[in-house]
Amino acid sequence: MNKELDNQEQITNWFNNTYTKRGYWYLRPKKAYYIYLELLEAKANQKLLDIACGLGRLLEASKDYKVEQYGIDISSVAIAKAKEHFPDFNLNVANAEDLPFEDSSFDIITCIGSLERMINTQNALKEMLRVGK
Repeated sequence: MNKELDNQEQITNWFNNTYTKRGYWYLRPKKAYYIYLELLEAKANQKLLDIACGLGRLLEASKDYKVEQYGIDISSVAIAKAKEHFPDFNLNVANAEDLPFEDSSFDIITCIGSLERMINTQNALKEMLRVGK
């Protein structure tokens, strides 16, 4: 097994275990995310992609802005739990280094507190630029 794959599996397993054991306790409260949406000047009908969305707290706050919510996370546990609470959101298990979206798909892209945990940050940043308008 190559080193990168091993590290990716370790990261994925850590997040799956964390979300299984800690759930919402692990996250900031919903009100902590409004500042990001204000700074990004979120508006109705914009498409928002939250990379490493976890349990969807930022996406939950974005409902007040009437944006279209999309989220990806490497943790299948996080996505499953988020889908239970937010069945109308577009949530998928995916890696930020290989986003499953067309070029220029999103008006707003967020990635809060996660970039430092990605193996290849350059690829992740390139992917964010690719799918952003």
